[in-house]
Amino acid sequence: MRIAGLPVVDAPRKLTIRVTESDVQKGNTKDPGKCAAAQALLREKDCTEARVHLGRTYLKLGKKWVRYHTPVSLRGEIISFDRGAIFQPGEYTLTPMQPSHRATGKAHGSPKTKKKGTKPRAKPHIVYGVRQHGANR
Repeated sequence: MRIAGLPVVDAPRKLTIRVTESDVQKGNTKDPGKCAAAQALLREKDCTEARVHLGRTYLKLGKKWVRYHTPVSLRGEIISFDRGAIFQPGEYTLTPMQPSHRATGKAHGSPKTKKKGTKPRAKPHIVYGVRQHGANR
């Protein structure tokens, strides 16, 4: 996986960020690169760009992007912020990706064959009125 021509690597360890009131004031809604959490991440050492999405967070460190899992607590704040409410300042811990969600380029799981007696997959819930999904925009 690549973003703007640079490789994406999975984070090796957790990262705790502190979103301040100043970050909230500078943040823009519906923009993964300018939201309050992204403003807080830009204060991290060596971070030159940050994109905070509902499910993933990307930090540009040097000539690579480091990918984290966006925690549920931060996801809730992003949704309310994008819909016009305030972003609650505080500490949020970004975690490394689970092994099953890592971008290895390999297909995971069994072949897509319909087994007798299986139920069709439920349609996913889509959250409207928030930023776009994905990092390759």
